[in-house]
Amino acid sequence: MNRKRPRKDISDISKRQLSRLIKQESEFISEAVLNMTAVPSHKNINDKRTNNVENILEINSDMTDIQSDAQVIEIDNVSNEGNKNNDILVNYEHFNTDEYVNEHNLNSPQCITRIPCEESVAHVTSENAHLANSNFKNDLVVWATEYQIKHNALKALLLKLRQHSCFSTLSIDPRSLLKTPRTQTIRVVVPGIYYHFGLLNVISDALTLQKDNIDCVKISINIDGLPLSKSSQQQFWPILGSVLPYNNVFIIGIYYGNEKPADANDFLRDFVNEAIEICENGIYIDNRNIQCRIEALICDTPAKAFALCIKGHSGYSSCTKCITEGEYIKNRICFPQTDAPLRTDEDFMQKVDDNYHNPDVTCNLLKIPHFKPVTNVPLDYMHLVCLGIMRKLINLWLYGDLHYRVQNRAVKEISTRLLTQLKPSIPSEFARKPRGMDCIKLWKATEFRLILLYTGPLAFKSILKNNIYTHFVISCDYQNYVFQRFT
Repeated sequence: MNRKRPRKDISDISKRQLSRLIKQESEFISEAVLNMTAVPSHKNINDKRTNNVENILEINSDMTDIQSDAQVIEIDNVSNEGNKNNDILVNYEHFNTDEYVNEHNLNSPQCITRIPCEESVAHVTSENAHLANSNFKNDLVVWATEYQIKHNALKALLLKLRQHSCFSTLSIDPRSLLKTPRTQTIRVVVPGIYYHFGLLNVISDALTLQKDNIDCVKISINIDGLPLSKSSQQQFWPILGSVLPYNNVFIIGIYYGNEKPADANDFLRDFVNEAIEICENGIYIDNRNIQCRIEALICDTPAKAFALCIKGHSGYSSCTKCITEGEYIKNRICFPQTDAPLRTDEDFMQKVDDNYHNPDVTCNLLKIPHFKPVTNVPLDYMHLVCLGIMRKLINLWLYGDLHYRVQNRAVKEISTRLLTQLKPSIPSEFARKPRGMDCIKLWKATEFRLILLYTGPLAFKSILKNNIYTHFVISCDYQNYVFQRFT
């Protein structure tokens, strides 16, 4: 026969047992308040209470919910001697709160904290709901921007969310959520149009995300043409920027038209004006003034000639690093002279070489403080070396004259070495794995660089003729020497 143990009266509860009870009541009530729900009834709390607590307390079956005014929960924030837990006093029917407070000297205002009334809880709940909704809206904007969600798909998602009461304040228009500007300042640049995104804001955002303490911001600029399709003349000319040494690329401005801009200074006007401002005065981030410099203007040869207002690469005096005059050999301009004097930034600004500069136009990039038109404009390694010299050498070995053309059997042997012996050993740091010589017309610049600097000396050894192989190895060293000298 099972007999129920008689419940102890609350006056017989020890101090340790009372602290345990108070701790459990504190956990249940704190959980209810933090979850922004109404304070649970005493009956629901009692269902979650352990058996030990049930054996300690004598609770009447008709006990009602905890009262907010008459029956308050008083919390002792002062730790008792030898006990780091806070004492929470619950005003039960069989427990005299006033006597316990007087006995433990808990009448001081700093030792008593009251659970807020229903109005206060409702106010806190509304504030928390507004804050949570604002955070969710920001997260939704970041998600839609990062993954480039289309507006029709985002609108369908917003309509579904609006059906729930928690998201009733969300806008159903994606343009309102993403804060898309209603108007755009588009400037006419003959023969197309131009939009300037800005330079200062993107630099500030990049430095804020990195959170590095730097004294000078070094910016690299890229200008180039970008055809939109093969069946039309529509093209973009974007101005891209990057903050060194971070791997972030951002758009400063973009031009659209059926032809490239007729005037480079008109095309670069907004960028030059903003670059002058930040290079003279710096930028302020976290109450710190940080200096800015245009460290490099990275362009291919035609775009570089367009931006600097100089002669194109087919001109006789078109070298951007030295003062030499080219020679017309076999339907092309060549520069055989290797000991010509180098160009200087002062000579460029003063237009010493009339055959090199465009006499009718002066480059506005020279107005940017601390920008050096010779030192800060590197050579185009991709087109000069990878897609230039290296591709020319391989085409000569495959399709050139018979006295230096490689036999078909030797070409297959080179492909076998590249595919079977060298390809499995190429680490993941290289963008592309080696391909056979039969795909030479499909090779990218990184593949020519790979065979020039790494796999070529092994793949061509004992296959090419001794004089050709020696010329290739010497060319590799000489190309690297020239590139390091002028960059």
